[in-house]
Amino acid sequence: RAPLQPEAPDGSVQAVSADGALVWLDIGSQAGLAVGTRFEVLRPGPNGALVSKGQVEVRSVDKTGSTAGLLGKAVLLDPVLPGDVVRSPVFSARRVLHYHLLGEFPISLSKEFVQARLAEHGGVVDSSISETTDVLVLGQKNLSEGDFAVELEDTDEYRKADKWGMRIVRLADLASYLGS
Repeated sequence: RAPLQPEAPDGSVQAVSADGALVWLDIGSQAGLAVGTRFEVLRPGPNGALVSKGQVEVRSVDKTGSTAGLLGKAVLLDPVLPGDVVRSPVFSARRVLHYHLLGEFPISLSKEFVQARLAEHGGVVDSSISETTDVLVLGQKNLSEGDFAVELEDTDEYRKADKWGMRIVRLADLASYLGS
């Protein structure tokens, strides 16, 4: 089974600057939003599936809204528009997300770095997986074990996460939301 992506949007775009570089979101400090949180901007496509329009990073937060900057260049022929929705695997309104880190993590995205960045976004990293864990983050299998290395999908932790319907994301997919 492929790792799950977040399903429900966290908020929506209320307005966009003339040059498309800034967006105003309908989520703020009341929802637990912090400066630096990154969101994927999405719009329903022709078949109803959400299509990515890019990423934004929150720059300022007030009680009920926030201002975010577009990461990368605005696409003039298909810009981010009011009504587009946003979602992030490191944010959940008014709720602390619990993560479990599984596998080996490279030096550039060490477990300590990932844990610190998730904590900055209000998350908690659990030392073991349980039914209260929200997200299983998959690193890499232990390459030092060579041919005997167990695939992460074959571990008890992965099977439990799958059984409990937990969101499963790969570190590479989560990395762009963590920033540096």
